[in-house]
Amino acid sequence: MKIAINKNTIIYLPTGAGKTYIAALVLKHLSATLNIPWNSGGKITIVLVNTIALVHQHGKYLERHTPFSVGEYSGELNVDFWDKNVWDKQCEDHRILVMTCQILTSAVERQVLDLNRVNLLIFDECHRGVNDQPMRQLMKSFQHVEQKPRVLGLTATLLNGNCAPLRVKEMVQNLEVTYHSKVATVDELKDVLGYSTNPSESIHCYYTNESTHYEEEAIKFLEDSARILRIIVLNTGENRPPRNLEHLDPIKGQKELANLLLDAITHIKMLGTYGGLQAIVAHIIQIECMKKYCDDENFYHVLNSAITSLTYAKAILSRQLSGNKANDIHNLSSAKVLDLFKILREYKANRAEELCAIIFVQRRFTAKILYHLLKILAENMDEFSFLKPNFIVGYNTNPYNDTRESLYHTKVNRQIIQGFFSKEYNLLVSSNVLEEGIDVPTCTLVVKFDEPLDYRSYIQSKGRARHKDSLYYMMVEQRDYPKFAYKYDSFQQVEAQLNEYLIGKNELRKGPDIGDIQELYNEDPLPPYYVNGPGSAHVTMTGAVSLLSTYCNSLESDVYTSYAPNWYAEKIDNSISVVIELPIVCPYIDPIQGPFMRTKKCAKRAAALKACEVLHKVGELDDYLRPVKRKELVEETEYLFKHWPAVKEKSAGNKRNLRLHKIHVPSCCTGKIIPGNPVYLHIINLTPMFDMSNMTASAFSDLYSSNLCFGIISPNEFPQICTFPLYVKSGEIRVDICTNARTIGINLENLEEIQHFNYLIYNDILCLLKNFLTVDNEDTIFIVPVDKVRKEIDFELIRNHKKLKDRIREPTLEERVGLEVSETTFLNKIVTPWYRKDDTEYLVTKICGDLNSYSPFPSNYPDYFSYYKSHYQCTIFNPYHSLVQVEAISGRTDYLKPRGNTDRKNKEPSLNYTIYLVPELVVVQDFPANLWLQAKLLPSVFDKMFQLFRAEELRVDIASTTGIGAGCIKNWKPLQLDEYLIHYDIDPTLVEMTETEENVEVLTMEHLLCLTHMLNKEVISNTLQEEYPWEKCEEPVDIERNLDVTLMDIEYYLNFISKPVHSVARQIRNSPIKQKPAITYTKDFEPVYIKMLDIVVNRKGPELAAIYKALATAKSNDIVNLERLETLGDSFLKYIFSLFVFLKYPKYNEGSTTALKARLVSNKNLYYLAQNKKLGSFLKYFHLNPREDWCPPGFCLPTPLRTRSVDTAALLTISIPDSEQMSGILSKDTIQMIQKRIEENAASEESCNHSINYYLGDHQISDKFVSDAVESLLGVYLQACGIPGAIQLIKWLEIIPGNINLIQLFKQPLPNPVLNPHATQKNIDFLLPSYGDLEKNLGYKFNNRAYLLQALTHSSYTPNRITKSYERLEFLGDAVLDFLITMHIYETGKHLNPGNLTDLRSALVNNITFACFTVRCGFHKHLLAISNKLQSYIDRFIKYQENKDFSVNDDVLILLNEDDYHIAEYLDVPKVLGDIFESLAGAVFLDSGMNLKVVWSVFYRIMWKEINEFRNNIPKNAIRMLYETPGAHPVFHKAVETEEGKIMIKLDFMISGSKKRVHGFGDNKSIAKRAAAKMALRLLGR
Repeated sequence: MKIAINKNTIIYLPTGAGKTYIAALVLKHLSATLNIPWNSGGKITIVLVNTIALVHQHGKYLERHTPFSVGEYSGELNVDFWDKNVWDKQCEDHRILVMTCQILTSAVERQVLDLNRVNLLIFDECHRGVNDQPMRQLMKSFQHVEQKPRVLGLTATLLNGNCAPLRVKEMVQNLEVTYHSKVATVDELKDVLGYSTNPSESIHCYYTNESTHYEEEAIKFLEDSARILRIIVLNTGENRPPRNLEHLDPIKGQKELANLLLDAITHIKMLGTYGGLQAIVAHIIQIECMKKYCDDENFYHVLNSAITSLTYAKAILSRQLSGNKANDIHNLSSAKVLDLFKILREYKANRAEELCAIIFVQRRFTAKILYHLLKILAENMDEFSFLKPNFIVGYNTNPYNDTRESLYHTKVNRQIIQGFFSKEYNLLVSSNVLEEGIDVPTCTLVVKFDEPLDYRSYIQSKGRARHKDSLYYMMVEQRDYPKFAYKYDSFQQVEAQLNEYLIGKNELRKGPDIGDIQELYNEDPLPPYYVNGPGSAHVTMTGAVSLLSTYCNSLESDVYTSYAPNWYAEKIDNSISVVIELPIVCPYIDPIQGPFMRTKKCAKRAAALKACEVLHKVGELDDYLRPVKRKELVEETEYLFKHWPAVKEKSAGNKRNLRLHKIHVPSCCTGKIIPGNPVYLHIINLTPMFDMSNMTASAFSDLYSSNLCFGIISPNEFPQICTFPLYVKSGEIRVDICTNARTIGINLENLEEIQHFNYLIYNDILCLLKNFLTVDNEDTIFIVPVDKVRKEIDFELIRNHKKLKDRIREPTLEERVGLEVSETTFLNKIVTPWYRKDDTEYLVTKICGDLNSYSPFPSNYPDYFSYYKSHYQCTIFNPYHSLVQVEAISGRTDYLKPRGNTDRKNKEPSLNYTIYLVPELVVVQDFPANLWLQAKLLPSVFDKMFQLFRAEELRVDIASTTGIGAGCIKNWKPLQLDEYLIHYDIDPTLVEMTETEENVEVLTMEHLLCLTHMLNKEVISNTLQEEYPWEKCEEPVDIERNLDVTLMDIEYYLNFISKPVHSVARQIRNSPIKQKPAITYTKDFEPVYIKMLDIVVNRKGPELAAIYKALATAKSNDIVNLERLETLGDSFLKYIFSLFVFLKYPKYNEGSTTALKARLVSNKNLYYLAQNKKLGSFLKYFHLNPREDWCPPGFCLPTPLRTRSVDTAALLTISIPDSEQMSGILSKDTIQMIQKRIEENAASEESCNHSINYYLGDHQISDKFVSDAVESLLGVYLQACGIPGAIQLIKWLEIIPGNINLIQLFKQPLPNPVLNPHATQKNIDFLLPSYGDLEKNLGYKFNNRAYLLQALTHSSYTPNRITKSYERLEFLGDAVLDFLITMHIYETGKHLNPGNLTDLRSALVNNITFACFTVRCGFHKHLLAISNKLQSYIDRFIKYQENKDFSVNDDVLILLNEDDYHIAEYLDVPKVLGDIFESLAGAVFLDSGMNLKVVWSVFYRIMWKEINEFRNNIPKNAIRMLYETPGAHPVFHKAVETEEGKIMIKLDFMISGSKKRVHGFGDNKSIAKRAAAKMALRLLGR
C-alpha cells in the first residue's frame, strides 16, 4: 500500500489476498482532491473493470467501504452518447466512477472526460491490458496528459496468455510499460498463504471417446453440409464491387453458419450422442433466432437448409435412444462426460461439506449443453438428485443497442449468482466469465472440464477453490496427458519465475524506461486523427472501426433497416488496401480508400480511420467525434426562430396556456368628441327579412325598419364594412351600418343631452349599464336617435324623453278611472304590468274592442275580472274598457345567432296562445316603441361592428405589406350564416377526451423505466426485479435453459429482448377478418379540378366577411368560425414548409426535415408569429353576454378602478351616483368610497376573472386559439388569392425571414436525384426493370426516371447507389397529397362542419389508406428492399386486402401501423406501403416541375371512389368508435411525455366485464390517444 501511495503500481497478489481492500485504502489515502467540489477544481477516482457484473460488484464494495458517492456505468446505459455536460454532472454527483474500460477509453478519446481531472485510476485484472484491449489503448492517451493520474493495477496472474518461463521477465516488463508502473508484491509468500487459495490439485485423465457408427454417420453428414456452406456462392443482392475490387468478407454469414455446424460436430465428439443431441437442438433454436433477423431471402433459404441438416443429423443419432433417459444418458455419453459424473459421485460419497462447485468450460455453448446434461442427470438418477445445476456465460454487449437484450442477460446472470449464494443452485457450469473478478461463494469443488490453455486460466480458475479443503480437478484426455504434463510443469515454472523475479524485490527492481513508454505511444502504424491537434478529441486505428460502426448505427432508419459500410479490398503483391463505401443516406458517398498495409486487419483499421476523418470534416461527426444528432442541426436553422423569446416557455402554444391580450380598439373608435367640432354620423339601418304573412311579424318589421332609428356619432370616420345578420324571434334582420352619412356640429349642451340619452338607453331601457361604469370622456362614441331620411339627430326626442315611467308603480285611483283606451294612447306602445314584479315588457299590437274584463278567461276563472281579483287581489275599476292584445318582447340580449339545438339553455319558450292585458293594470311608456325594440339589438350590433372594424384594420395592415387589397373601395359581400353551425354540437364524450389538455409530465429515462415495470403491479417485492423495466410475468421462456420450446416461444423471446428499454410491453390479438364487399360504383371516373389551383392572383384580396370569419373562434359561438379555414390553412402551411425545407436543405435526411418542419408548423411557433402581429388582440374569443360583462360604447371603468387588484365581487358593491355616471367626473367622496372597497376586497392575481379583464380592455385567450388564427388567415388568403396570395401573407406574417424569397426559391432548378455523376439511364433502368408497368398503373410517364427509382428505394436496398432512398420524397409527397386532398374536400364539402371536415381529411390522408391504394395499384411489387421481415409484413397485409376485395373502410382504418405503436411487435400495416404512395406523389411533383395540377390529376384518378364515398359517409375515427362500443367504457389517463419526446397515454376499458389497459404513443396527445383507441378496438374484436 505504501508503494502504491507514492507511485504508479501494479499490485500482484494471489486470488483472495485482498487486492480490492488495498485499492480502497489507497483510494482513501489519496482522496484529498475528492473532497473538493468538481466545479471548484476537484478530481475524481475511476475504477476500471472488464465486465458489467464487476461494475456492480466493485461499485457496491466501494460504496460500503468509502465515504464517497459511487457512480456505476456500463454499455447498456448508452453512455457512449453522453456529452461533456452529462459527464460533468456525473462528476459533480459522484466522486468515484466505476465503469467498463471501453467507456472511459471512448470518453477520453472524445474529450468528454479529462484525465487531468482524475486523481487515481484503478485497473482491475490489469493483466488483460495487452494488444488492442481498451486498458492498453487508454494508457496510450497519457501521452498528452499534463497532470497524469496515479495508476493502480490489480492482478492475481500478471500474464494474460501462454508464456514460456524464459519470457516471464519480458512479459512483466511489457505490462509495466503499458501501465507506466512497477509491479509490487509481498516480501515473502508466507505473508499471504493464509489468505489466498491453496486447493488440492489433481489431473484427472479420461479415455479417448470411441465414436459409434451413428455418430460417425451424423458427423460425416454435417461435415459435408458445412463444406458446401463454405463454398456456395449466393446472389444476395449485395453491391457489386467497384472497379477492380473484391468484397473484404464475401461469405461471412455462410462461414458463421458453417462454423455452427462444425460446433455441433465438436460437441458430438466431446459429449457423445446424448450431449450431441442436446447441442443439435440448441443450434436449431439458434438458427431459428437468426432467421428472425435475416433480411436476405437467399440466405434465409440457406438457414432453412442448415436446420434441415441438423434435423437429419438429429434423426441419425436418435436411432440409438431407448426412451429411458437414465439409461440413455449413461450409455450414450462420452468417457469425458462419464468421468465428470464420476467426480461428482465421488464428491458426494466422500466429502462431508455441502457441494458448492464450478465446472469451467472453454466454449460458451458447451456450458449450456453440459448444464442440460447435468439437469437431466439430476432429474432422472437418484444418486445425482443432490445436483442443482445452472450455467453462466458472458455475452457481447453492443453499447449502441438500446434493446432489452443486454439488460435481460445481465438480470439472468445476476439471478444465477444470487441463486448460487442462496444455495438455490450448488453447481454452476461456466465459461471463463467466472474465472476472475466476480464474487462467488467459497467453492468446495472446481473442475476444469477443458484443460487450461494458459497460465492465466490455470491460476484464476484454481483461485475459485477457496474452501480450506477444496478440490481442483483438471480434466485431460489420456492421450494428451504427456503434452499437458509438460504444460502443467511450465505453469509451475512460470509461477516460480514470477516469485523469484518479484517477491521481495520491490525496492531492487527498476520501473519502466521512458523510452519504452514512448515506443508504446508510437506503436500504431498510423497516428490518431485529432480533431484540433494533440490534446483534442481523437480516434485511433484501434477505435476507428467501432466509431464508424457507431456512426452508421446512428443514421436514421426504419425498423427493417440497419446501416453498415461496404468493405472492399484491393490487393497488390503482399499489400492490401481497403475501400469503404458509406451507406447511401450518408451525405458523403464517394469511396474512401485507406493506405496499403501488410495485413487485412491493419488495412481495414486504416481505411476506417480515414473514413472517420472524412466524416468529421464533412460535419457528420462533431468535435467530440459523436455522430451529429438532429438536435445539433438546430443551430443551422435558428435564424428561422429569432422571434422566439430568450426565455424558453415549455407550454407555449398549448391549449391550456392562457395569456392576457389587449382587445384591439379600432382607431376609428378612438378620440374625443369636442364641442364645436364636427362629428360623423353613422346610421344603423335595419332590414327585417320576416314572413310578412304573419301579422305580428309584420308589426315588428315596421317598427324595426321605421324612419326613426338609431345612429352613431364619432369624432372619426368609420370604414365601410359589410352588412351582417341578427336573429330575433320573428326571423333574420339584415344590419347595414351606413357609415359617414354626414357630418354634424355638436355643442356642449347637445353633448350633455346625448350623454343623458345614452344613459337612459343602456341603464333604463336595456338595464345593462353597471353601477361602477361612467361616461368615457376620452374615447367617445354615442348613439343618437336619427331620422334616417333627413339624416338628422332628433334632439327633440332626446329632450322629451329624459326619464322612463316607473315600470311597477301602481297608478292612482284618479289615473285609473280617467284612463283613455285608444289606438293613440296604447297601440304600438311598450307596456309593463305593474301588478307583477317581473320585468317582462310587452308591445301592444291591437286594441280589442270586442273584449273587456267580463269576457271569458281562457282557464279556470269565469272572466278576467274574477281572475285578477282572485289571483292578484286587483280590483278593476273600468271593467268595460277594451282589452289590449300584446306580444312579449324577448328578454334576450344576444341576437348574434339563430336559436338552434346547440343553445337549449337560452332557447326562448314558444307561446301558442294570445296574451291580453287589462289597460288600467299596465304602465304605458311614452318612449317610442320602435327605438325601444331597436335598442335591444344594440349590444349585438356593436359586437359585430367593432369586430368588423378590427378585421378591416387587419386587412388594411396586410394590404400595406402585400399589396393585396390595397386602395380598394369595396362593395363588400354580406357576412352570412354558416348553416352547419346551427346544429354543430361536439360530442361531449369527445370534448372530454380531445379537449382536455393536461399539464404534461416529462419522464426521465429513470422514471420511464420505473413506469414500465409497474404497469400491472403497485408493489414489487423482488429487489432485483425493480431494476428492470418489465414484469416478471412478461419474461419469455428462457430458450437457453429450455430446449423443449416451440417456434412461438422463440418468437416471443426474440420480440421480448428486441424491445427498446423505454418501451411498454404491448400484446395484440389478431381480430377475425370481417368480410365486406368492396365499394362499387355505377358511374365512370370524371376528372375534378381544384378551383384554388386556378387562381393566379386576386389583387382585390379576400372579402371582409372572410377576414371576420378567420378571427372568430368556435368559443365565440358566432354564425361563423375559423375552424374550417384553419384546416385549410394547416394543410397549406404543411405544404409550404415541407417544400421550403426540402429545397432549402437538400442535405437534410428525412428525420431532420421532419423535425424542422414540425418545429415550424408547431403551435408554439405559430403562437409567437401571431403574437408578433398581435393577432390575439384581433380575435373574437368570448361569446357575447351583455348581462354579465358588457361595457356600452361611450362608457368605461373610472380611473380608480383601472387596476387588476380589484376583485370582481368588489365591483358589484360599488355604486356611482347617476349624475357622476353621466358626467364621467367622480367626486372626492366617490373616489374615497371606491378606494375603501378596493382595500376591503383586495384580489389576488388568481382571482381576477374574465369580467375584470374585459372592463380593463383585455381578454384571456388560450395560446392554441391564437396560433389557429395564423392558419385560418392563410386559409382565407389561399381561398381568395390562391397560392401566390397565401405566400404573400406568409411574408406579412414573417414566417420565413424577409431575406428569403420563397417565390425565387421555388423557381430555382430542382436538385438532381442522381448522386453518382457517372450513372447512365441504362444503370437506372437496370434497377427498374418493370418501370413501364408501374408508370401505366400510376398513369404518369416520368421525364427523369431517377425520381421513380428514388421513390421505390427502401433504405435497406444497398445496391442502389445512384439515388438516395425514398424518405425525403415521402416527406414531400405526404404534404403535397394532404394539401391537394384538403383543398378538394374543402371546396366540395361545403356542407361539412369542422369536425366532419377534419374526420374526412384524417380518413383520406393517413398511412393506412395510402397503403391500401399502394396494394390495390400494385406499387408494392416494384419496391426495392432487402428485408425478409418487411416482406412478411407486406404479404400479411396483401392477403388481408385480397380477402376484403381491396376496399378501404372502417375495418381497415383501425388497423395498426408503426405510427400507432411506440415500438411495434405486431403490425397490420407496414408503414412502407403508405410511404411508397407518398414518395411516388413526391416524385411526380418534382418530375412535373412542381405542378400540383398534374399530381392531382394522377392521384385523384386513384382515390376518387374513396373520396366520394367517404364524403357521403364519413368514417368514424377510432376514438369515436371506441366510445360507441357497448360495454367498453373507455377512460383515457393523463398524458406523459417520454424522455425522447414521445407522448404516452394509458387507456382503461372493459372487455366482457373485465378491465384492460393499453398504451398509446405518438408525437402528440391526439395521435397517442388514437393509437391507444386502435389497440383497444383490436382487443375488442372491432
